[in-house]
Amino acid sequence: MASKTVCVSVIIPTYNRAEFVTKAIDSVLVQTYRDYEIIVVDDGSTDKTQQVLEPYLDKISYIHQDNAGVSAARNRGVVEAKGQWIAFLDSDDQWLPEKLSVQVAAVQKNPNLYLHTTDAILLNEYGERVSQFQYTGLVEFLKGKSCVVERPLAYQVKYSLARIQCVLANRKALFDAGLFDTRLTIFEDQDLMCRLALEGRWAVTTRVLVHIKRPAVSSCNLSTQRISNPIGSYESLVYLYEKLVRNSKLNPAEKSLVEQELSACKAALGMELLKVGDNLRSRDLFRQALGSRGSVKSLLRYLLSFLPPTIAAKTVAGWHGLHQKFSRRD
Repeated sequence: MASKTVCVSVIIPTYNRAEFVTKAIDSVLVQTYRDYEIIVVDDGSTDKTQQVLEPYLDKISYIHQDNAGVSAARNRGVVEAKGQWIAFLDSDDQWLPEKLSVQVAAVQKNPNLYLHTTDAILLNEYGERVSQFQYTGLVEFLKGKSCVVERPLAYQVKYSLARIQCVLANRKALFDAGLFDTRLTIFEDQDLMCRLALEGRWAVTTRVLVHIKRPAVSSCNLSTQRISNPIGSYESLVYLYEKLVRNSKLNPAEKSLVEQELSACKAALGMELLKVGDNLRSRDLFRQALGSRGSVKSLLRYLLSFLPPTIAAKTVAGWHGLHQKFSRRD
């Protein structure tokens, strides 16, 4: 078991991941940095999770709770944590052995940091690998160098700079930001990271220190969610940015950026709703998007919502087909 005082609390939420969770724990146990505790929050698993964790009970703090979702499980871990710094690891992902040592050294060198994050390799079941920073275009900004970002929100919004499995976050800053929003089941990590980006400076290392496993349909989990549940995904993003745009800690440039993202998400949600014949709701969203970001495209989308539902849905499908065709050519 961990000592009463530790520097880092590692929080692993899990739900029916008996075949993976021990590998995640093992990747923590081989860390070259040792001043940590491991808190596994079992969110009501019905498989053999409890049994496979029994050999680890002298090395972890095990918490079992009724199923309440990953956000509630992570929040429970933060509340129970003893460390000043919090690291999150999903139960089907793994860290490289130097992950914590690199991050702790960075925050000890610069006491004004609120968060440290790293690059990660995204892996699918076919063994395909891609760097998170490369996938999102962050490599162009970072140019292969580690750095400190004074106002990280813009990079979190544009590039998803900090993924939850990659961060070492100040525990007090997590509470100040409000922890995870339990109403969200998609993009709950992006929601918290955006709020945390307003608390203070972040440091970034370009070293790959995390392996994130994702389904073969996409190397990027967010893209996978958008494919499988596009309406729910965009509803979550609209909710996320509607909250964020009201945050008093935004500076004018950040507020403008969030307004742009919110408008784009409303337009995207409207297009998805047109596909299923919900013209009235899509029209309202297009009206809002048109009011905040007037453009010819926004106007065309708004007018499209007045077509009969079946015709509007076919038009949207053709629109997307043309977009994908020309995107492949690029």
